[in-house]
Amino acid sequence: MTFFFQFVELMSRRQGELDALVATGYKSALTEERRRYCFLVDRQCCVTKLLINYHCKVICSHSLRKKTFNSSFTLRQRNPDVLCVFFTIQMKGKVCHLTHLQAREMMKNNN
Repeated sequence: MTFFFQFVELMSRRQGELDALVATGYKSALTEERRRYCFLVDRQCCVTKLLINYHCKVICSHSLRKKTFNSSFTLRQRNPDVLCVFFTIQMKGKVCHLTHLQAREMMKNNN
């Protein structure tokens, strides 16, 4: 009978050691998963910050270029005669680079 109690005590002790080993394994696995999750969250935050920064730069660049485009477009609407003279000279085969003032002067001379 003593042998039976010794055997039960030994099995109980071994079961406790196995439970402690399993608990340590679960704890280390949980720590590893937490580390991986934090790494992924950190990477996602970095990518998101880069995308936000990129889009902000694009918006600023677009708004600056839009102002430039709008101003040049209104200038072209106000002075289409200057462009007509410029393209007429280009089509006649004369290669010259005119400023707006020179083109207006030529237009006055042609009229």
